[in-house]
This record gives sequence, C-alpha cells and structure tokens, in this order.
Amino acid sequence: MKILFASSEVGLGHITRDLHLAMHMPWASVTWVTGGLALRYLEERNAPIHKVSYIRQDLTRCIEALFRGGVFKPSYSALGSLVKAARLNAETLKENLNLDEYDGVVADEFWDLVLYKSIPCRSVFITDFIKFKPISSFVQHLFSPFVNRSFSNALRKFDIRLYIGLDSSVKHDRFEHYGQIFTHNYNPRVVEDGGAVISVGGTSAGAVLIEKATGVLKRLKLDYDILGPPPWYKSDPLTYIASSRLVITLGGYSTLIEVARFRKRAIITPLGRDFEQRDNAKVFEGRSGYRVIPLNELNEKILRRYVEETLQETPDPPKFIDASETIAARIRECIKS
Repeated sequence: MKILFASSEVGLGHITRDLHLAMHMPWASVTWVTGGLALRYLEERNAPIHKVSYIRQDLTRCIEALFRGGVFKPSYSALGSLVKAARLNAETLKENLNLDEYDGVVADEFWDLVLYKSIPCRSVFITDFIKFKPISSFVQHLFSPFVNRSFSNALRKFDIRLYIGLDSSVKHDRFEHYGQIFTHNYNPRVVEDGGAVISVGGTSAGAVLIEKATGVLKRLKLDYDILGPPPWYKSDPLTYIASSRLVITLGGYSTLIEVARFRKRAIITPLGRDFEQRDNAKVFEGRSGYRVIPLNELNEKILRRYVEETLQETPDPPKFIDASETIAARIRECIKS
C-alpha cells in the first residue's frame, strides 16, 4: 500500500511519533510530507520525502511569533500571518501533490489537509488535542466556540480521527482513542550516568527556559545537555533523555512521553497560557519525582528547590500505553475497506 504521511513541522514531536508509528506498518510504502526541522530529521534517516516538502512555508516561524518570553501572546497580525501561510501551503500542496496516487494519507495535525474541502483517498487524522481552550483573554473566550466548530467540521472529511493525548479521561466524541504513540524508531540504553537535560523542543518559543535553567545547574555543579532547535539540535535526542538523572522541560508531548517511558525525574514548565502544554503537564502533578510550574512563573529560587527535591525522590510517572501497533492495524483496516 502506498501511504502518504503528512506530519506537522512545528517542533519535533509530530515527526518522531509518526516515524515510530510507521515502524509498525511494514505493509506500507511510506512517503513523507513535512517541513522545517522535521524535514532535517527525516533526511538524516534517508526517509522518502515528497518534493513538495521543500517548497511549503515552514509554519514554525508563524507559531513562534505567537509567543513572547515563553508566554502565548498572539497579536492579530501574527494570527493573520499564520492563517495566510496555512492557506498558501494548502494551495501549494494541491498544485504539487496528487493524492490519487496514494491508497491512504495519515495526517498528524497537518493543517494543509485540514483546509482541503475533500480528500480523494482514505484518510486518517491524528491529534493530541480535541479542541482549542481559551486560557486568558476575553477575545479567546469569545472566539473559541466558533474556532472549535470550524475545526470539528473540517475534520469530518477524514475517515478516522484518532486522539492520542496524554489524558485518556478526556471526552473524545467522534474520535477513536487507543492510547498514545511513543517516539523515534530506536530504543536507547536506559541508565543514569548523565547529568541533567534541558529540553525546549523543536522551536524557540520556550528558549527562555535555557537561560533560567543553565544558571541554576551551574551553581549546583550539575552537568547538563540542551535539546532544542539549532544550535542545540541533536539527531538522537532520545539517547540524552534515557541517560539523564533529571529533565527540565517544557510541556511538549514527546518529551513527556519519554520522561514517563524511561522513568526520569522531571521539572515540567509548560509555556505560559498554552492550553496543550498545560493539559500535558497536569498529568504529572503531585507525583513523586515531578514538579510542574508554568514557565512564566519559574524563577531561580523555585527551580533550585525543585532540582534539589526531585533528585532525592523516586520517580512515579503516569502510565502511558504505546498503542502504535493497534493504531497501525486500525489504519490498515481503514485503507483496505
């Protein structure tokens, strides 16, 4: 079967979990569409990449423009630029990619395809959130019902909608839920011979965490590595997580999956006013070996105390289920039907 994997280029979480999922699909001949840093990640693994990936606009910069100092503070102009870029990408995709050539498409929060009126082949949509949630402003509360209705209607074109979020208790009407998707296509050795890891994901939205954390770790004389966009990009980030004693991270999906998977202590600092990262982090609240605080509320005194406390605790992470095999089988069933 010819399968097109269309993976969001915002951060590395989407591409790393999609690559892990594809590993459970030996029956599929996979071609990839993405952009930005995710494209580099695929190139390093010699994955088959569709040429349209190189002419799409990278939405990463548009997303980064919605944040200031690690806090979600969208301006009308920044939101307008994001919508314009997404629409342009949808047109670019239509002009340069023939979906009729594929038996099926798997879209992981890939907005180009969300903007399509219809998809000519069997289709699957993967997401770790179900609706947009207003956190702060009156404007967000005012417009969120309209945005969520539009989002829900746009997803109806997909034959299957899969929710893979960290919180399995979320009401997921119209979505199928089997568990989570783990990350990467390799299994590193899990030890504790490293120091700390500071992880800010694949964008610069939370880069302020690096400055906050490095000073504290230096004063505590703890060695550390940084995972993030260039110049901190690593081609094998999983190895660093697996060998660490402590992870200081934002609230991104993939890093939290890895922290729980390898039972690593973590200080989790979700981006301010970011509902996705806030909801991800909540799953770890109150557990031994973990501390949760919004990035914009974190200061040196709090961070130092959290580092000292968590290093003395035995980590008790939430239990996640790698449903990749089940999801792969469900995708195959959908495409064959």
